[in-house]
Amino acid sequence: MPPQFCLWSGPRCLLMYLKLSSIYAEYRSFFCTSLGIRNATPATLIVELNSTLLLIEGNSSIRLSTGEGAKRMLDLILELPKFNLSPGDLETIHAGRYWPCRPSKDAPLTLVSCYDTFFIPDHPHLLEVFDHNIPVLDLAPIQVGKLKDLFLALGLMHRFLSVNVAEIASATDTSSPAIGLSRDMQQRAMALY
Repeated sequence: MPPQFCLWSGPRCLLMYLKLSSIYAEYRSFFCTSLGIRNATPATLIVELNSTLLLIEGNSSIRLSTGEGAKRMLDLILELPKFNLSPGDLETIHAGRYWPCRPSKDAPLTLVSCYDTFFIPDHPHLLEVFDHNIPVLDLAPIQVGKLKDLFLALGLMHRFLSVNVAEIASATDTSSPAIGLSRDMQQRAMALY
């Protein structure tokens, strides 16, 4: 395997790279010092995201519709907050079509960039209010919590559902404030993520 596809260590979700520490742990000095093999970086994850995107868009066995492609993309995205991301990394992530999104309840998954229209499902009960008929990222609430700092770094605070809903109206024509959505409660809820 060429050295550019070797890492000393990195996240499990990196499939294009051979992680040498799991095979040659006792030869760290040789690989890292002599050969210059490094650990995974944000650039490594971005290269893998782009490669996965190409596989999904091509006629490969990795399909977005089966969920395998979306899972692979999310596994890589969930590793990004563990790194110190540069402004260039953030711009690449912002522009890349890496985010699995469901445009509506019965629509197939698509990949979107941060420039596209979507919402971040930070409170699942709000999805039910919309009957899942708005474009939302295909994320579980726990994943949203893990990615909160990344969303903030990408300038996506305005995409959280809880920020965009001020009131929920009932079928009996009475309206009530959305649970936990007053300005004070929004701030408290966001602090929990």
